[in-house]
Amino acid sequence: MYWLLAPVLFLAEVALVRGHGLLLDPASRSTMWRLGFQTPVNYNDNGLNCGGYEKLWVQNKGKCGVCGDPYDGSRDNEAGGKYATGQIVSHFIRGQDILVTVELTVNHGGYFEFSICPVDHPDVKATENCFSKNPVVRINGQRMFILTDRKSGLQHVALRLPGQLSCRQCVLRWKYVTATTWGCEGGRCCTGCGHQEEFYGCADIEIKSLPPIPLTTLTPSHPSRSTPEISKCLAKYPWRNNPAGTPWCIEHCARGLCNRKYCEKSCYTTKSWKQASLFAARTGGLFLNSLIVASNKTFKTFSSKQRDF
Repeated sequence: MYWLLAPVLFLAEVALVRGHGLLLDPASRSTMWRLGFQTPVNYNDNGLNCGGYEKLWVQNKGKCGVCGDPYDGSRDNEAGGKYATGQIVSHFIRGQDILVTVELTVNHGGYFEFSICPVDHPDVKATENCFSKNPVVRINGQRMFILTDRKSGLQHVALRLPGQLSCRQCVLRWKYVTATTWGCEGGRCCTGCGHQEEFYGCADIEIKSLPPIPLTTLTPSHPSRSTPEISKCLAKYPWRNNPAGTPWCIEHCARGLCNRKYCEKSCYTTKSWKQASLFAARTGGLFLNSLIVASNKTFKTFSSKQRDF
């Protein structure tokens, strides 16, 4: 049985290693499981690239599922698909400045773009036309987030939500256009010109109709689940469901490196709670990295058990 499973497992591991990026926070539909949501597991959540360059540009003539699934394949990341459970991962306010985190497992250069499609129901599919009508710009007014180096890891992008858009359920989409293929456009040829490999991630969010809040005074976008008063340090939900969540809060909050977005107030002294920055890139990045490591260990355990079988 092992010899029958070995090729499949090998391909699964290659897919994990060769995947290139994912929308981590707000978590995409395929990535929610890594952050503690009770959703289907997709170990290839960092490889939603329309099936690859050849599938996208040669076979499907540039057509792709709006959330990164192959155009001619199963749309698992769209409404009605395996990973589109309808759960809201973040709650915001129209016009709000937010911080979005992307993990690049392999940095291919290029740029990110973000857009929103209001659907207001989990069964309604987002469309390319809807996304094109609702671009999301950075707080400096620029549309693109251009990668200036080839370092892998977490990328934090400050965005400003549209000031007139509210929805019970919106799909926030991350699009990553890489810069690895030689091509030509506008009379110029270069690596990164013309058609490139693309990656996507779609997250379900709510945008409420309240006055906008500037980035420096934001309250947590993920409200804690209703729980009794706690006297010990715990991670907030849903991150508490990840085995690395609470241990991270215990260790780092004791060292003054807490993060209000992810750790309960019981982890702080009164002074440190007031001083903590909700969107401290350093502590937020450390926390999210620990959850990624824990979720990757889950994949390795899964593979090991399959080999034993």
